Amino acid sequence: MEGPVIVLNVSKYRCDAIVLYHEKRPVLVRLPEATKEDLEELTKHFAVPGASSSENFSTNMTPILKELWQDVVKPVIDELRNSGVPHKSRIWWCPTSELCALPIHAAGPYSPRTKGLADLFVSSYTPTITALITARSNIIRKSGIPKLLVVSEDDGGIQKLGHVDEEVRRIQSFGSFVDVLAGEKADRNTVIAELKKHSWAHFSCHGNQDPQPFHSFFSLYNSQRLKLLDLIKARLPDAEFAFVAACHGAAVDVNGAPDEGIHLSAALQFCGFRSVVGTLWAMSDVDGPDLARDFYQCMFRNLEDVDIRNAATALNFATREMRRRKVPVGRWVNFVHIGV
Repeated sequence: MEGPVIVLNVSKYRCDAIVLYHEKRPVLVRLPEATKEDLEELTKHFAVPGASSSENFSTNMTPILKELWQDVVKPVIDELRNSGVPHKSRIWWCPTSELCALPIHAAGPYSPRTKGLADLFVSSYTPTITALITARSNIIRKSGIPKLLVVSEDDGGIQKLGHVDEEVRRIQSFGSFVDVLAGEKADRNTVIAELKKHSWAHFSCHGNQDPQPFHSFFSLYNSQRLKLLDLIKARLPDAEFAFVAACHGAAVDVNGAPDEGIHLSAALQFCGFRSVVGTLWAMSDVDGPDLARDFYQCMFRNLEDVDIRNAATALNFATREMRRRKVPVGRWVNFVHIGV
């Protein structure tokens, strides 16, 4: 399951991709059509507050995905095919600079009877090569079903998530191995204590970015904050997988330091979670229940063989289902997988 890693380099001089294979020499792929200036223009689409909720967001998304395909992704796909990487294999993207803020995983030609990246390979991201090596190391397959903790914000302290109760209900329907902290039970100290007892976590709450990355936080009951620094200090002993169904869970600061991939989702890797699903921008609350159902249905299809390394494939399946239901592109493109 250890597929190739593609490091994307962006500079004012030239742009390249370096494909790192597991058992062969790295390959340099020139990206002559990609320029730092053009990529900066693409990121402006995501820099406007509230852009993801505008009517034009999905309409404007397709040209961006086409440009990413032509200038950045297609040359890499040609190399992978020439090297014999099988169809639907796992691949990892390690972007830099402006590309950190762009939905590379959804790039495609978007024309009739053609396939895009999401149809050809199963994409994951990693903020650094070291982070991926660390996540891949010493994975111990445990027998039995993992304990899943769902943390739900339902007190309306900031902005009530209207579909979160249905999302939680659907996750709970998978079995008694799902525990839920909601309402006054979802206070900061209790969440930290329970995370130490669960190897999987699902955050159905608001996420908030901060200019100081480790002060970014999840909103809990009565407007309490669960900061990334809290999670790092907690030293979670059995952390394996986290699903961040939160606003801006994997967002990058395109106006500040886009090279710094320390966001809520990537930072969970530094807290010990090897595999994380997050969002690039504010998700549509209505998508939460169906996405969670489809994702966990795929993850728990064989309760005797539950593996966190299937999370990227499960997310690929869940977003394909969104596409099948004709969900606008700006909504399904939002979800990304980080880690193993």
